[in-house]
This record gives sequence, C-alpha cells and structure tokens, in this order.
Amino acid sequence: MSVIIVYDRPSAEYLAGETVTGRVIVNVDQPTSIKEITLRLKGETKLDGVLALLNQMTAVGTILRLVNPPHEIFYKSKTQLLGGGDKPKHQDTKLEPGTHAYPFEFTLPATVPSSFTSKNTGRTLFSAKALVRWDKADDQSAESEMIVFEPVDLNLLLPHIAEPFAKTDSKYFWTLGSKSGPLTMSVRVPSQGYVPGETIPFEVEVDNKSTFVVHRVEVAVSQHVKYYFNLRKVPEFIKVAKVELEHSQVKGGEAKAFKHSITVPERTPPTVQNNKSKHVKWKYFLTANAVVDQGHINLRVSAPIVIGTLPVGATGGRAEVKGSPTSPPPYSKADQVSSDFIKTLI
Repeated sequence: MSVIIVYDRPSAEYLAGETVTGRVIVNVDQPTSIKEITLRLKGETKLDGVLALLNQMTAVGTILRLVNPPHEIFYKSKTQLLGGGDKPKHQDTKLEPGTHAYPFEFTLPATVPSSFTSKNTGRTLFSAKALVRWDKADDQSAESEMIVFEPVDLNLLLPHIAEPFAKTDSKYFWTLGSKSGPLTMSVRVPSQGYVPGETIPFEVEVDNKSTFVVHRVEVAVSQHVKYYFNLRKVPEFIKVAKVELEHSQVKGGEAKAFKHSITVPERTPPTVQNNKSKHVKWKYFLTANAVVDQGHINLRVSAPIVIGTLPVGATGGRAEVKGSPTSPPPYSKADQVSSDFIKTLI
C-alpha cells in the first residue's frame, strides 16, 4: 500500500482564510480492508535553534540550555475521509486493487501567522498528515507541507507605501588618534512596498572623504527577525537576496553613484502585520553595505520596505507581478518622512 497527499493547487501556497482542497490517494495491489482514513492538519512554530543563537550572544544562553525551546501548536484540525470509530471488522471498507482518491476540503483560519523558515533557528510550518488504518498491524501515513501567508494588500497602505524613500548616513575613521572622513552613503528606492517576484530598483551614492578605500558595495534585501523567548528578544539578520555592485570600489577622495536592482525571491513571507505569532516577528530593509578594511566597521545604510502579497494597483487576493520601473524618480529630504509610517507596521 502507498499513500500520498495531492493539493489541487500544485504550488501548495495559500493565504490565511483561503480554502484548501486536494486528495488523499491510496494505492493497493491486492484486496485490502480499510478501517478508516483521516487527515490531520497542523500549524506550529518550532524554534529549536534559538538557544544556540542566544548562546552566541551572551553567556545567559548556557543557562537557558536547561529550558526547552519554544514549540507552539497554534492550529490543528481533523477530517474524517473514510470510516471512523472502532467499527466491527465486517464493517471495514474493502478496497479492490488499484488507485483510490479521497477528496478533502478545509478552510484556513484568517488568524494564522505566515510560514517562516530560518536555516539555523526555527520554522513556522503548516502540514497535513493522512493516516490509513487497515487490517495490518502498522498504519500507513503520508505527510505534506504547505506554504501559508498572511494576506498583505499594499493598496491598503496607500499613499505612503507608494512614496519614494531615501536615507543617508556617514561615519568617521580613527587611526593612531587621527580622524579621517567622513564616508557618506545614501540609499534611495522609488517606493516602499513590493511583492515576491517583483524587482526593486535602487540608487546608491558613496562620497568618500576619508583616506580609507571602500573595496566594494553590497546591497541586500534583509529580513530582521526577533524571536521572543523567556521574556527575551533574540535578533537574527537574514539576507533574503544579495547583489554586489560592479566596479564599486571607491577610493579616498572619490564619489560614485550606482543604479541597480534586486528581485524579491518567490515565497518570501510578507511583513508581519498583526502580530499573530507569539514567538517570531520580522520586518524588511533594503540594506547597502560599504565594505572597508578589516579592523574597521563597515558603513551600512538601510531603507525600510514592506513585502506584501498583493501589489499596488492589483485587485483580488493574490499577487500578479506585471513588472516594475527600471529607475527611481528624483528624491528630496521630504521623502524620508514616511519612514515613521513604516515603523508602525511592525
């Protein structure tokens, strides 16, 4: 006997509140008596690696190793597809050799958090598990994950989300008691809201009035994550996408400007809107990093952005990316005002 779960949507990607449909497919090669077939649904957050992350930051992590890491089951449901209960053996369902499909349908609660994966720290995941009880001692089962995102309609965040944004920062270098600089860098984006698969055009300007060399400039879509555990907040910074700007060395006394773009990867979870997860929250930035000599701290400048599921100008529940502009419009200092609005989204 073999058992598999097939979703009617091949991508197995859904929004919170949507209806999920599919089939549990059972294949038998001889007449087989089946007691019941059930489908169990579960949404959970596992943060098995958060203690190791905390241990890297502080000695307190060594103490907290004695405490179990967070594991929250925030959603579970069960659907009976065939049979049920401890019925007499003669009431079992006999399957003839071949393939048998059992359709299922369930609606995800609108209140569940988005799927989330960190390579080393933890996950928020949704799974369906089919269980077949039959006339043998060992039950047969199959398990399949799905991706669930909180719906974030960028049109509801207008007009601020469509406005350009610019941020500038600078630093000085100290060596043998002397001060060198400043090194100044600016980051500009044409708007502050994007969806997975969409391209973010940006401009970076570097003005190097120091005696140090900027060896290269890297730009990333960075996810700033906070894990809430034992009354503590543990941060983690994840580079969702990264590009290195060509010919981006800037020597002392030079100034350079760059125009480039970066694409938000598919399946990037949207910016947390409603704090639906107890243990994991995140926000996004477009971060430029001016890499200098070892022994000195790089200059980083971050522009806050919001990742949604429905782009500006689109209607309906799911994103359909049509493209994006290739270069940002002019900017002024007034463009920076909307950063306060972005902070309220977290």
